[in-house]
Amino acid sequence: MTTKSVEYAESEHVVEWSGSQDFECDEEPHMFPVEIGTGYPGLQLGSSPDFIRIGPLLTGCRFEIRVFSASLLDDGKLKSYRSERLSNSYYVFKALTVSATAALVTRQTFEYPCLKELSTKNPTHPGFQYCTQIIDKFLIRTKYGPHFCFLFEPLGSHLDQLRLDQSPKPVFTISTVKRIVKQTLLALDYLHRECKYIHTDLKPTNILVSFGNRDEEISKYLQEFPSETYKPIVNLEVSPDPIITVKSQPLPNFGLDPSLNNLSIKLGDFGILEYISGFPLFILYTLESDNKPTLNDVHLARFEEYIGPFPADFLERCARRDEYFDKNGSLLRINGIKHIPLEDLIGRVSKVELANIPPLARFMRRCLTIDPSSRATAQELLEDEWLRDA
Repeated sequence: MTTKSVEYAESEHVVEWSGSQDFECDEEPHMFPVEIGTGYPGLQLGSSPDFIRIGPLLTGCRFEIRVFSASLLDDGKLKSYRSERLSNSYYVFKALTVSATAALVTRQTFEYPCLKELSTKNPTHPGFQYCTQIIDKFLIRTKYGPHFCFLFEPLGSHLDQLRLDQSPKPVFTISTVKRIVKQTLLALDYLHRECKYIHTDLKPTNILVSFGNRDEEISKYLQEFPSETYKPIVNLEVSPDPIITVKSQPLPNFGLDPSLNNLSIKLGDFGILEYISGFPLFILYTLESDNKPTLNDVHLARFEEYIGPFPADFLERCARRDEYFDKNGSLLRINGIKHIPLEDLIGRVSKVELANIPPLARFMRRCLTIDPSSRATAQELLEDEWLRDA
């Protein structure tokens, strides 16, 4: 991407910057000066083959992620930090930006308290093993300011990429889908009943393949495929130092059988239809209308198409009801919605055997019940007929 003028929104703040020269972003937008940007950690992690990225390198302009060798913690590169809990050789290193660190300190965000509770609340719960565990945290200081850093175990690809890698078609088998769903439900049950949290960003790219301690394989892989960087960029309006972006090089799924019968995941999405068909259930696209429907309108319309109309008593409890529905409970800006039974949709877009479609559709309806007071819990869904042989 080449740009001279950039508008970047984070939370409710919009930042604008106009440079006098073009600036090309390699993978992520690094074009903001520290004064108005989010304060990237200017870490010199070196080009040692002990380093590799788990992409994306920067997510939402908030942090950097690395897989690094624990031995490097002793040589001063990370303030001689040492943790007695480091039993493996490789860890994921997440360095927050200055602004994200400040938000954590001022309790505007609660990432660390949530991660800490998830990692300690109840290790005996069967869903504990399917939640990402934070191993440790520490603080480093750069010339840009303080940065909280978190350590995690290395993980493999996300499930969207894993699905795309399947052949001859980019879909999972039903047995694999059930395996994913059951592990995700166990993780959600742990999250809900033990930790009292609700995950609000469940999607395929937030479920990662877990492969345990693979120090030997990681070492060998890094020897064969050392870290790579893009060509340094010099732009004094952005940074006094050359800007060197490290390429995203995700780790392979070590030890994963091609049949996926030993697949183990860490908590992420719950997109069943996407796993068996290759596309998400609720695709957002705009319809021709004089009332100019928003994406929220289209999302609500997708629900009505596949799940049925919104219950009247539920809408009565919704504070923003009048923004989207008329007095009769119909959408204000989208008309002519045609109901499509889930059974028909599954039959059209997947290779699920006819006999297996009805129990799958019933299970999906239980997951997608509009009124949360009537929706099955993760614990209840684990007892569903469709998952009995998972």
